[in-house]
This record gives sequence, structure tokens and C-alpha cells, in this order.
Amino acid sequence: MAYISNRITSFSVNPIVYKEIEKTSNLVAIAVIPNNEKMFKRAEYESKFIISPLLFLIP
Repeated sequence: MAYISNRITSFSVNPIVYKEIEKTSNLVAIAVIPNNEKMFKRAEYESKFIISPLLFLIP
């Protein structure tokens, strides 16, 4: 299973939430689709809290 976040609006995720998401035994990847540079930077920061592979998809 993969978690895909299409970031249409500007928001941030509490990085602690990723620790709960990673407890899902069949999670293999997390992908973020940022719409602008600010969203990309925010997602890049959040990636520091993730053990699972993180993929950035740039539109």
C-alpha cells in the first residue's frame, strides 16, 4: 500500500502523524505532490520524520 498526498492547498502535516502511518504493516511508500516551491520545501522538511521511502512528484 502507498500513501499519496496531492497537496492542492497549502497545509502542513504534524510530523508525528507519520509515525502512526508507518505502523501500517503493508505501507511501502509515501508520495507527495506539491503544487509550488513552498509546498515542496514543507514536504521536504516533513520527510525528515519518515522512515518509509518518500517520493516527490512534481507536476
